[in-house]
Amino acid sequence: MAYRTSEIANDRYIYSESLYRLRAGTFEPVRQERFFYDVAGLEGLDWRVFWPLNFACLAACVAIGAFMRKRTRKPPVSFATAG
Repeated sequence: MAYRTSEIANDRYIYSESLYRLRAGTFEPVRQERFFYDVAGLEGLDWRVFWPLNFACLAACVAIGAFMRKRTRKPPVSFATAG
C-alpha cells in the first residue's frame, strides 16, 4: 500500500509505502518506508502540470520544424520533352 499526504509544511509532503503479509486471515506488517519530498518554490508545479506543458512545447517545436522544412524545400525538377 502506498499513499501521499497533503502538505505538512511549506511545500513539504510525505510519501509512505507499506508492505503487508497475509497470515491466518490477518495482515501482518512486514516493512514500511517513509519519504519526504519538497516542491520547493514551484507552488504546485508537479508532474501532472509539467507533463502537458512539456508535451505542448515539444509539439510546437515539431510543428515549427515541419513548417521550416516545407518552406526551404526545393521544387521538383521537371523534364520537358521536345515535341
